Amino acid sequence: TTTDNISANTRVKLFWNFNLDNIGTSWRRTKTRSSTSTEDQTLVLPDARMSWSGLSKIAFVKKYAKSTTFSSSYKRTLTKGLQNDVPSHKTETNDFAPLISVSVAWKNNIQTKFDHTRKYSRDENIGAASPIFRSTSEKSYSFNASYSFSAPQGIKLPLIKTIRFDNTLTTSLTFTLTRSSSKNGSLLGGE
Repeated sequence: TTTDNISANTRVKLFWNFNLDNIGTSWRRTKTRSSTSTEDQTLVLPDARMSWSGLSKIAFVKKYAKSTTFSSSYKRTLTKGLQNDVPSHKTETNDFAPLISVSVAWKNNIQTKFDHTRKYSRDENIGAASPIFRSTSEKSYSFNASYSFSAPQGIKLPLIKTIRFDNTLTTSLTFTLTRSSSKNGSLLGGE
């Protein structure tokens, strides 16, 4: 078995706290020789992530939030397989993880984060006698809120004496909704 890898990445800091955190591509080939010869090639193009934290500099937002960050990413992956130099399968995946993410650190020690992700993929088995495909789609929504506090001076609770602690206590609550679907069919026309 032999494996070849090539990758390239860069990042760019732009204006108003807008950053291209990663712009990259990669290629990988794995060859195996035995009684049969197999080869898999994977190309990732693009692999991109961006973020923007400039919203917290606007006066209205600055009044309530310590910091805000918007981010997004996109990754496209193509995989092709050969068996004895004949195409056997191929897969394409488009991954937005996240499509959009908004994170806010509020001035009252509450932090909130909203994420929306999407993923689409299509697998084709083109080396079979009856070539088939399978396409899948997934959407996900997530919301998280957390609150951090410490009480070195103490907290008075009903029916309990005053509780003091110097460490920071963090509580959080997360909601997640995911929906996925899939479809199978023949590459010869009948689905």
